[in-house]
Amino acid sequence: MRYTRIGYAIGLLSLLFFLNQAHASKQCLQADPTSASDVFECISTATMNSHNATNPFGMLPKTQCNLLQETYRNVLRKNGLNAEESAENIPDCRVLAQALVKLNGEPPVWSSCLNYDGTATHMLTCLTTTLKTTSNRRATASLSNCAAANMLYELMLRSVSEPQRMGELPDNYEQISCDAFLGQLTEMDENVDELPCAGFSRETINSHAKQCLMSEPRLQNASIKPTCQMLRQVYQAKLITVYGKVPEGYRLLPCSVLNPIADELQVQKSTSAN
Repeated sequence: MRYTRIGYAIGLLSLLFFLNQAHASKQCLQADPTSASDVFECISTATMNSHNATNPFGMLPKTQCNLLQETYRNVLRKNGLNAEESAENIPDCRVLAQALVKLNGEPPVWSSCLNYDGTATHMLTCLTTTLKTTSNRRATASLSNCAAANMLYELMLRSVSEPQRMGELPDNYEQISCDAFLGQLTEMDENVDELPCAGFSRETINSHAKQCLMSEPRLQNASIKPTCQMLRQVYQAKLITVYGKVPEGYRLLPCSVLNPIADELQVQKSTSAN
């Protein structure tokens, strides 16, 4: 009798487990991919199969949208849909973001990269929101490297693309100019200091070089007076740091322009020492 009761209890638990898995699978298989409520029901109850009760969406807050979509696809495939059917039932990132608000009470960090409009403001909002939430102040300040910022922005845009265009940039995508982005960055982000080496133009290269070089700590603290060649190298390196390459219109500056800057650096150092 005792073993009969134990066997009955085990059988009942197994039945409840099976019913729970069947319910979870049904929520995903019947979900309308355009309905945030349906998608919420799927991701909150999903399992890969009747032998694995772990919800594959357990790390939702820190997971990029494209990885969530791939997980969603795998859940559908594991629960009976073929490749074509599962592809047609993957929600886009806007719907997933709405479902995650229902689940977590706040939008995912990548939602700030939705609704691309081609502006420097969108780029700044996308990147600073992502980095401030997932990293630290130093990472946010690193956006002053325009080339790195553009690479990260394109990566984020690809991660929130439509399911049918997964991994692609928007049709109307155009890279934001470095000066437009860096101008927004220094104006709107308190973690980033002024960028004296941004704002390069062919017409103002002499005054721009002076502004850039006079702000460089390595030159301000140099034990010897910098040479003309040293200033050329530092100026070019600073431009590459900001723009990712030597900007159009750049030319080697003559020593008649750079030597007076070296003199001013020496005066500045003497003044600060006193």
